[in-house]
Amino acid sequence: MENQPTKLDKAIKISIIAGVLMASLSVAYYLVVFLPKNEAKKTSQEPQVIDIESRKQALAEFYNRFSDAIDNKDWGIVYESTPQSIKAYITKDQFIAFQQKRTETNEPFSKDTIVNGVTVDGEKGYVDRTITICLTEECMGTNRLEDNAKKEYIFTNGKWHQLDPQPSERALTVATSVYYDFVSKYKQIDKDSFLQKYSFGTGNEKLAIRQYAVWLDNDMQQLIVVEHTLNDLKAKNAVPTQAPQSNNYQSSESSLDKLMREQQQDCQQDLAKYSSCIAEYNTKLAEYNACLSEASDPNSWRHSSFCSKPFKSCFKPVCAY
Repeated sequence: MENQPTKLDKAIKISIIAGVLMASLSVAYYLVVFLPKNEAKKTSQEPQVIDIESRKQALAEFYNRFSDAIDNKDWGIVYESTPQSIKAYITKDQFIAFQQKRTETNEPFSKDTIVNGVTVDGEKGYVDRTITICLTEECMGTNRLEDNAKKEYIFTNGKWHQLDPQPSERALTVATSVYYDFVSKYKQIDKDSFLQKYSFGTGNEKLAIRQYAVWLDNDMQQLIVVEHTLNDLKAKNAVPTQAPQSNNYQSSESSLDKLMREQQQDCQQDLAKYSSCIAEYNTKLAEYNACLSEASDPNSWRHSSFCSKPFKSCFKPVCAY
């Protein structure tokens, strides 16, 4: 009977110890497992605060780097910022070669870019900029070109990028039909010119069609005109040829065929103006060289005269590339 209280005490002690252990484990689970998970869940549900000013500064730096690269003709840096949909079709070397050829004769007297403002709206950013190009030193009238635009950019993977627009199904369908019907099949549009203009000089048909479709998406009026032309020809079963005989076809020349013909005429006029400008420049350059020769001749009446070197303000039209 004397041992009985001792066994009871041990049982009570064991129960108390077990209870304490269970309570300790519960507290430990709450502090170590449940509470961190709950806090993490709350954090993930809370909207992330975007540092607008930091993103605005990053966008301004991105734009300035891209703009400076174009001004300095650092086409390698420009290629790095080119959308992936274009990089998929053109190598860095091809891109650089195309840009060098495109800009080798189009050199204005000066070019100035002013950033009017930078705004950020979530993952989208906008740069309001004005570009002023001076064709001559006077930079007045027709010798001054000014373009103001608001360019949009996208913030992904912690960096700003150029938009990579995907052509709509509508524009892609029209562009594909234009290329295979008017360019490749019926030769209504010069194939080399089309590929040169829309494929960055690579000759890649898929890239040219895609870029033409993107261009159509950016000019809805043009897209509608071309689309209606294709539909009219399809409805009338008209087949475009080099020398159309049908009156119906002649009356349908109000759309794509007329547009392309007018573009070719404009190109010829621009090329004629360019050739005339080059001829005038060469004449003035010859006079300048003659002046230098006479100015260095002690026996000439023009000895030590000042000779003004002519400025080459001739710009090769884009259609010539």
